[in-house]
Amino acid sequence: NAALAAGLPVAGVHVECPIINMRPVLGKLWSTAVAASKIGFSRSFGTGARIAPFATPVLRMCPAVCQSVNTVLPGVSMFTVQRRFMSSPNDIVHLGNLKDNEGARKIRRRIGRGIGSGRGKTAGRGHKGQRSRAGNHGLLGFEGGQTPIARRYPKRGFNNPHSWVSDYTAVNLPRILEFIEAGRIDPTKPITMKVLRDSGCASTHIKTGVKLLAGPRGGKDVKVTIPLQIEVSDASDKAEELVKAAGGSVSKLYYNRLGLRALLRPERFDVIPKRASPPPRLMWKYPFHADSIKPKAPVGKA
Repeated sequence: NAALAAGLPVAGVHVECPIINMRPVLGKLWSTAVAASKIGFSRSFGTGARIAPFATPVLRMCPAVCQSVNTVLPGVSMFTVQRRFMSSPNDIVHLGNLKDNEGARKIRRRIGRGIGSGRGKTAGRGHKGQRSRAGNHGLLGFEGGQTPIARRYPKRGFNNPHSWVSDYTAVNLPRILEFIEAGRIDPTKPITMKVLRDSGCASTHIKTGVKLLAGPRGGKDVKVTIPLQIEVSDASDKAEELVKAAGGSVSKLYYNRLGLRALLRPERFDVIPKRASPPPRLMWKYPFHADSIKPKAPVGKA
């Protein structure tokens, strides 16, 4: 009972609402109606107080509430309340009332606009000196004349030119064989890095490529019985030996970041880019790169 909850003496009116936990909403509705009865309907639904936006669906779904409103505001119909409420310009978001939240935009500080602003004359730079001049951005590492930190401490460590190897995603040969036995990889087709990624054999977060390993204990317990055609970025000597012993082949292909994205997610490209050549420092690792990117001749033609 919203009227009884608000402390209003309403005789012979019983308010029932099918909405659960609507007692606070009805309480606000009654408080607004009481205020409207005191200051007049024209002011309450005009420039003065009005029914809150969340009370409109309550009025529509609860006819008993409309009857209660008529008790407090005689002569006010349900249609009048809804019409006056929906006609309020603040109820609908449009370009006229669209704005940022409070504090979302900060007014910038305007300097050099007179002494009355507190930032005039020298505009907060003080008198003379290096920091008051235009174009003074400071020298990188300059500490006012004392020995900078880059010279106070000695060098330590070194740069590994082959650090890119550590970014490879490792895949063991026994794991590939398990996926083949489970039917998740087709051994009759070339096993590329995309196949390894889509089947779940390799991680979905492949940074620079995939390296094929022989497995634990140097691959002593691994036996390859079917010929496999594996295309990866790198492979260990033992893994290549095991695959080639069964009549298969291991191709080491170089992919830069763009080429790797095109290989793993070709649906994101309208035109698949041509595979890039390895840098000079890696040419020794991919000696057959030029042959691997040559277009294949059509079947039946020389």
